[in-house]
Amino acid sequence: MQDNAFFFNWVWQREKWGYRHFDEHLDRFSAHFARVLDYFRSKQGTGPSLVWAIVAYVNHLPCSDAMDPVRQLDDILVIWSTIDLAGGKSRARQARINVTFPIPDDAGWLDVAVAPFRDSNGQPVWRLELTANAKIGGSSMEKMREALGAAHRFLVHAFVNLTTEQAHRLWGKRAVAQGEVR
Repeated sequence: MQDNAFFFNWVWQREKWGYRHFDEHLDRFSAHFARVLDYFRSKQGTGPSLVWAIVAYVNHLPCSDAMDPVRQLDDILVIWSTIDLAGGKSRARQARINVTFPIPDDAGWLDVAVAPFRDSNGQPVWRLELTANAKIGGSSMEKMREALGAAHRFLVHAFVNLTTEQAHRLWGKRAVAQGEVR
């Protein structure tokens, strides 16, 4: 907790536990945040003004070639790593990507960052960071949950649209059906 934010973090470690889906975290967050709201209401008579709900996913996607990591970008991202330059192919030597997409209807924005990284074991990985900022339409717990749910949907749909099937398998995406991503 800080002056203008309440943080709820979770780190998935494959060795320790299975993947926990967003709804489980949303319930745990809601229970913790309800206690914070109750505290403010008991001390101030009113809760804080809620403006933004932010959900961020940080994914480490394997990179098997430390000497030439850009070669694998085409395996994980739906982007280019090789271009045709006047009849000859040219492959990128390095890559860092930072983009921001506005969310339709002025509902917020989505930040995407991709960069080479080393995991806790020193292995090369691509760090794919997706952060959705969704406006909260009020100061109730219900509005906060709605905004967090919307931010999560923006993230998952962005992941699906920005990454390849190979990355989806690494991430453990189960299905995409009728606008629902699991």
